[in-house]
Amino acid sequence: MWMTQKHNENLLSADKKLTTVGELLKWFGVLLLITRFEYGDRASSLWSPESNCQFIPTPSLGRTGMSRPRFDELFQFMEWSEQPKERPDGTPSKQYCWM
Repeated sequence: MWMTQKHNENLLSADKKLTTVGELLKWFGVLLLITRFEYGDRASSLWSPESNCQFIPTPSLGRTGMSRPRFDELFQFMEWSEQPKERPDGTPSKQYCWM
């Protein structure tokens, strides 16, 4: 899978733990799950085991098996498309930014 290979290249260059296809699928699942909750601060409210309100259960995303630091790390090094690091000669900047 291209995304896993590219992600691992980025993680390796930053001296971070490599990922797998399964972990990226879990990351996408957590990303989709986050959209189901209202929250102010992703770091404290979504991964917290305690709810801010007694009537609303906590999301407690730590139970998904992905920690907040790892989620953030994978998010930081995610690439959504394959683009050359440097703009090829003769390519206008507007075209390069949408490659």
